[in-house]
Amino acid sequence: MYRNGLSTLVCYNPVTVSPSSTLEVALAHFRSGVRHLPVVDAANQVVGLLSSDGADDAVSGNSHADKPWLVSISDVMENEICTINLDTSPHDAWDRMRAVGVNTAAVLEDGRLVGIVSSDVLAGAIDGRRCG
Repeated sequence: MYRNGLSTLVCYNPVTVSPSSTLEVALAHFRSGVRHLPVVDAANQVVGLLSSDGADDAVSGNSHADKPWLVSISDVMENEICTINLDTSPHDAWDRMRAVGVNTAAVLEDGRLVGIVSSDVLAGAIDGRRCG
C-alpha cells in the first residue's frame, strides 16, 4: 500500500493552453511529447482538457483539418473533466478517476491547477510498483 500522499505523484506545472488557443498550438505541444493539455482561463481555473488522442480525433473530424490555426481549443476540448484536490489520497484519486472513466485528472489546490496525474502512475503507486 502506498503511504505517501498524492503530492509525490503529481506532474506539477503542466503545459497549459487557453480556450482561445488554436489546435495548431496544441498539436505543436503534442509533437514535443506532451500527452495532455489542461485548458485554463486567465485565473488558472481549469475549464477543459485536451489529450493528444482527442486532438487527433478533432483533426480527422473537422472541416478545417488542413488548417488547424482556424480551430479553437474551446471547440475540441473535453469540457467534462475530472478534478482532484492535492490533499486527496492516491487510492481515493484512483477510485474517482475510475468512477468517471478517465485516465488523467487535473490536480487542484485552492481551486487552481497545480498539476495533473495519470491513472498509470496512481495504479503503480497503489500496487507498490515504482513508477518513473
